[in-house]
Amino acid sequence: MKTTGIIPFALGIAICASMCACASNSKKASQEAAEYDYESTSLGIQRPEPTEDYLGDLEPVMLDPIYVTVKSFGAMKPKEITKVHLVPRKNTVELRWRSGINTVCLILTKQHRDAIFAAAERFEKEAESGMLKNETPSSKNAYWTGKCSFWWGAVNETIGCENCDITLNPVIENRKAYLLLRIPSTRATSDPSEFSPKTYVYFSPAQLEHLQRILSQSALESVVAERLENLYVY
Repeated sequence: MKTTGIIPFALGIAICASMCACASNSKKASQEAAEYDYESTSLGIQRPEPTEDYLGDLEPVMLDPIYVTVKSFGAMKPKEITKVHLVPRKNTVELRWRSGINTVCLILTKQHRDAIFAAAERFEKEAESGMLKNETPSSKNAYWTGKCSFWWGAVNETIGCENCDITLNPVIENRKAYLLLRIPSTRATSDPSEFSPKTYVYFSPAQLEHLQRILSQSALESVVAERLENLYVY
């Protein structure tokens, strides 16, 4: 009696039945509802904490314009600086404007901004009390002196000085008191044969008040918080 063909046939049926059972179980498992949180309003991803040099992992944010006064051909004239960018990853503010034949970029750290606001407070007190002196601005009679990153160029800011001198001085121009942000000419660090353009930016009391509304730490943190809220929402 021949049985050689029956055994493989039966074995094949058993294997097929086993595979069908596995497929059936797999299909049944895939039909089970997954567990997930659909009602949450947050991605659930932890945000890095802000520090002195970091506000958030965001691209540069354009801020509202600031207003200054400049001297052109010996005459004072107001100027609007529209290219004002906050860099959240560094907690710096970049100001770009046209100055003479150059486009310039001044980078303000939190230390610079705090120094400007402190000088503005002192300036206001001394101006109101009649204590301001009509002196030629220098580092000796400055409210504050420091170093800054300053870039310039005819078309783009390709030449830079990472340690330009910067001073804040009270000055009198045409019987009006201003706080002067002064950047004297300094040798470039990107090209030692180049020197930064001497740059004077004047702030009236109202312009200083507006500057603080735009660039105060609380204002910048508010701008970042709003964007992070949108970024991390689920």
